[in-house]
Amino acid sequence: MDSDDIDISFGSNPHPTPRDNAVNWTRGAELNSQEALYTAGRFYGELDKSNLSVSQAEILRQCIIIGSYRASCEITSLRTGANMHAFQSLEYIEPDEGNREEKILLKSLKDGLITRSGLINDPSRQFLNAPLFTHINRLLEDHDEKQILEETSLFTELTNGIIELWQEVIEGEDFDNIVCYKGHRYTIESLFERFDNEVQKTEEQGVGPYYTFREFWTQHHDQMGISSQDTINIWDQWFPIQGGIHNPHELGLSPLQPDEMVQEPRSDPMDGGMRHRQRQRRRSEGPLSISERQRLKSLYDL
Repeated sequence: MDSDDIDISFGSNPHPTPRDNAVNWTRGAELNSQEALYTAGRFYGELDKSNLSVSQAEILRQCIIIGSYRASCEITSLRTGANMHAFQSLEYIEPDEGNREEKILLKSLKDGLITRSGLINDPSRQFLNAPLFTHINRLLEDHDEKQILEETSLFTELTNGIIELWQEVIEGEDFDNIVCYKGHRYTIESLFERFDNEVQKTEEQGVGPYYTFREFWTQHHDQMGISSQDTINIWDQWFPIQGGIHNPHELGLSPLQPDEMVQEPRSDPMDGGMRHRQRQRRRSEGPLSISERQRLKSLYDL
């Protein structure tokens, strides 16, 4: 056999083993993860942030990457849990029926372009049979073309509408009291239910007096006027009685999941006028979309 007859190329293996397939999948997933993070940066960079506060801009930046649920309880720069109302307000917005682009943008803002996995770090989120970032990339490509022509892109039109509606919901709606504890969301009522009689804590380890959660809440939140989240943060720093349980999962307490986050705003009987009628309608018909907001504005001349 001549040497010219020997194939010494280093191309792809025509007979891949399961190990080869796993390696190829991992490489592809890691590349998608890098691309998702790059796209998240582009997404945030192209937003019109002129009417956003510093904290609102940072909330959107983190939401685009990891989603509102994780960002609300994991990002220390946002003072974990302190901006819960803003996160709830974002989660309250729904896309218009049949508007694919709104659905993609709100999916990105609520759930983030990356997710969690035990196989690789920061895998890209899948949506509509493709990585979510690929849908955002198409909107950004159109956005780039429209900028050259000095025209308003669909990306700008929709994100401006979402931001404007988000700020209106922040200002005008009142949601259930949800706090972060141990990296998850809980209602105050659920913490009362499990901690009140089962956990006692003291400010200094081994030194009394000990407080139940309800006693602690009454003193710090009700009497001292400390916010719900800060009260929980202080409680977390106190010490349980020796052998006491202070992890909510050990008590069988389940945190709220992302699909449980959309809530109807609470009623305020003292609130009158157009906004009250608007809020009454929202409670009866569900979360607010951009087109619904426009319809209400024309109806009530808001």
